Formats: sequence, structure tokens, C-alpha cells
Amino acid sequence: MNTLAAEIGDLLAVATHADNPVENPPGRRGAKSRGHRRREARSIGRYPFVTCANRFLEETRSYYSESTLRAMRVGLKRLAKVVRVSPQAMTQADVLEFERWLVSGGFARGTKKVYRAYLKALLQFYGNGVYAEVRAKRLIKPENASREPLPCPSSERVSQILQSLRDAAERDDDALAVYGMAVMSAATGARLKEVLGAVTTDVTERELFIAHPKGEERWASARRALILPHMRAHVRDYLDLRAKKPGASLIPMAYGNASGLRQRVNARLSVQWTCQEFRRAWGQTALDRGARIEAVSRGLGHRTTNTTETYYARIKTDRAFEELERVFQEESPNRLIESKASNAREHTRVRFQRRAGRHFNQAALRLRPLARPHFPRPVLGRGLPVGIAGAPRPWKWSRREKPKSVLLAIVRPKVVG
Repeated sequence: MNTLAAEIGDLLAVATHADNPVENPPGRRGAKSRGHRRREARSIGRYPFVTCANRFLEETRSYYSESTLRAMRVGLKRLAKVVRVSPQAMTQADVLEFERWLVSGGFARGTKKVYRAYLKALLQFYGNGVYAEVRAKRLIKPENASREPLPCPSSERVSQILQSLRDAAERDDDALAVYGMAVMSAATGARLKEVLGAVTTDVTERELFIAHPKGEERWASARRALILPHMRAHVRDYLDLRAKKPGASLIPMAYGNASGLRQRVNARLSVQWTCQEFRRAWGQTALDRGARIEAVSRGLGHRTTNTTETYYARIKTDRAFEELERVFQEESPNRLIESKASNAREHTRVRFQRRAGRHFNQAALRLRPLARPHFPRPVLGRGLPVGIAGAPRPWKWSRREKPKSVLLAIVRPKVVG
């Protein structure tokens, strides 16, 4: 009996310990028990905005590219210094405070637009429509689009940079890769990722075939980029230097960080340029030489001309005024030809109506000389519109006033009111 009671006591002690575990057992003060899994946090942490932003980026990773995710991560971390609450708990006061921070921070218009887009996407992800409510109540006044001049290097500046890179490319492989980026960007207006994804066989005397628009894993169809005539000598020179190096890629790079390589070579040669500026110079040069904005937009690979006019190429005021003066001062020969052709067509139409009406009525009277005409007679040789079948006739003859000849019937019929 004593043995059975002892065993029951031990079982009860074990059950009691399982129901009320000791967090810090004797001899292991502050140590965690082995095999015990750490419970999940019941709150979103000390920085709720950062925690929610990381979750948003993690769940939308398949939608955005890696470069976009990196930019969004940096931008959302910067917004976390202003927004202290979670996206679900944001109110109109928080949105207005965020807008005041944007206005007083001295940011460029493009930077403000990007930060607003980040915050809108985060709020939409968590189902908070407070930003749309603020806009609907007109608590935020939208900024007017400014027509600031675009940073675009001149043709002389582009030539100087290419010459500096050309001299260094003969001695350094890194400079050769950067020289290829500069030449292809300035000659074709292609994006940097499009140039990096091309091979030497994609380049012809006149065009560059872009098999991967906007880089790898992007939803866009392949396209062609035109090499400007005044840049084709630079492209041939680069291809001659590139033929001395092994590999099939158009830009021979030992590693994939093209931006870092360009910055190091620029610092060593004391030059400053970006592929974006050379791409903008391509579009602005073509537009200044008389190309239509639609042609420039197609050459840059844009879907609409709105992106081209906003970020790449704009018609200058002086050229616009010259074109307007030329249109209103000089009469175009095509316009004279069109006016003469229009007058000839109108004259032919009037003559046809006159002849058609006269011949039709004469043929009807020839078949039935004493009958009433089926359609209104021509007045002074002008043909009138054809009458409607079944409509009342515009005149009616009586037996006493019946004309003695067909000529009187044509000239003076009695009109019934």
C-alpha cells in the first residue's frame, strides 16, 4: 500500500508541474529550458510601421523586381521616421502630417511623387482607405506639374565624355566596359539593362536588336533601337575594341554591378555622366533636329508620348514659335491643291444634279406626254430632290385647266395649296 501511494504521489507531482511549469528552475537562473519553442510575439513590435512594411515587401516580392524592392525598402524606412503608427491605424491627421513633412522637407517633385506612391500602396495592401478619403475631402491640394528644364547634356559634352572613355578603354578592361555602356546608350537611347542583356550579334550597322526590354524577366516584347547616323562611327570603334576580348556579351563585365563600375571609372577619369542622361540626350537631339514626338517615343520604347514629354524630350519654346509662324505666314501648296480639288468636285456635283433632274423629267414626259410628272420639275434648269413614293403630288390639274401642250404643263402647272 505504501508503495502504491508513493507512485500515485509522484504522478500527481508530475501532472502539477506540467500544468504550472517553472520558468526559472533552481540552478539555472535566467536560462531558457531546452526543447521549449519560443512563442510568437503578440504585438507587431516597437516600430509597427517598419514591421508592416517588411511584411508588405515580403508578400509582394513576386510582383516587383529586385531593384524596385530595394528602392521601396529604403523609401519606406525613411517614411518610418515620420509615421509612427501601423498602416491599419493611420488616420487623416497622420496623412496630413506626412504631407506637411513632404512640403517642408525640400524634396523634388519626383521624390514626393514616389513617396506618396509608396504610402498609398502600403495603405491599400492593409485595406486602409484614409488617403483616398483625404483626397476626396479636398484636404490636400495637388501640386501643379512644373515644366522644369530636363538635365540633358549637349552633343559636345557627350563627345568629350566618349573621347575620355575611349582613351582609357585601350589600357583598362573596366574602362572598356564603361565605354561600351556610354556608346550604346548615347547611340541607341536604350536602357542600361537592355544594353547589358545584348550580345555582339544583336548589333548591325543601323540598329540594335533588344531581346529583353527593360531587362530580364520583364513583360515586354522585343524591339529594335535605331543607331543615330552621327553615332555610328563610335559604335564601330567600340566593336573593334570589343572584338579583341573573349566572350559574346556586348558589354564585357567580370561582375554584375554596372553602376558601381561606372562610378569608379568616372571618379578615376574625373567625368560625370549616367546612362539615363545619355538616353535623354538621344531623344532631345532627335526632337531638336525636326523629328516628331511620336517617332522619338517609338525609338525610346515608350508606350505613349506622355512619358517621353515628361521625362526625356520636350520641344523648345523658340522652335515651337518658329513652327507656328511658318504655318500661319506661308500658305502650303497642298492646301492650294486641296482647295482647287474641292471647287472642282462641287462644280461637278452641281452640273450632275442639273442634268440628272432635267433628263429624268424629260424621259418621264416622253413616255406619258399628257400625264403629270412623277417628280418635281427642274426650276430654271436646277434639279430638285427626288420625291418620296406615295407622298401627295405638289400639283393637280382640272379638266378645264388641262394644258393644250406639254410645254405649258411643264411651265405653268396649278399648285394646290
